[in-house]
Amino acid sequence: MFGLGKKKTASLNFSTDIHCHILPGLDDGSSSMEESLQMAALMEKAGIRHIYATPHIKGDTYPNDSTTIARAATEFSSQLAKRNIGIKFNFAAEYFIDMFFMEKLESGEEFLTLDGKHILVESSMRREPLGLFDTLFKLQTRGYRPVMAHPERYAYYGKDPVPFRNLRKAGCLLQLNLFSLSGGYGKDVKGIAEMLVKNDLVDLIGTDSHRPEHAERLTDNRVLKAVEMVAPANDKLFGNI
Repeated sequence: MFGLGKKKTASLNFSTDIHCHILPGLDDGSSSMEESLQMAALMEKAGIRHIYATPHIKGDTYPNDSTTIARAATEFSSQLAKRNIGIKFNFAAEYFIDMFFMEKLESGEEFLTLDGKHILVESSMRREPLGLFDTLFKLQTRGYRPVMAHPERYAYYGKDPVPFRNLRKAGCLLQLNLFSLSGGYGKDVKGIAEMLVKNDLVDLIGTDSHRPEHAERLTDNRVLKAVEMVAPANDKLFGNI
């Protein structure tokens, strides 16, 4: 009889988070080791089994490099083991496309990637960077596959699917922020996120978690309901690395 069956418990439809700011003291994410461990425990509780820490690398604002990030990652891994938190852990970075990034690209510097190939990049929130598509092309000539972080937050693209399709045609994967779909960044971003889903323009999902309260929201019904609309390739591409 209708209504008498068991209520299905909603859950995340991916277990690999490729974008979060869980390493302490490197950027605008976690501010302490205790906060980072709390985030990891909450993410594990929500069904995340594998996380990639992606601290910002952004000019003079967040002048991280492979050494500073690897050092923080080593200490974090050690603390995860001591606390018996079983979540699998890797690290990469979220690179801001600016003149500092271009200098690194032109110099042949090796970038931190998700798997030796996929590199997470972000753009300005105010305007498309000059020469963006040249940059994406140069990355690929060096063997990288760019992943554009949270394109729904670049308001200058609006709800027109064409700019996003152009990014795809340029060889870029599109990574949606989970909380964009549930209104976490406001109704305008939510509208763009829904347009991307409707037009099958979402390749990957990231939580972009910065602090424990973000991780807590991973079990929020509004978040879980929203993510049902997407079929991200997170686990397929990066779950076994």
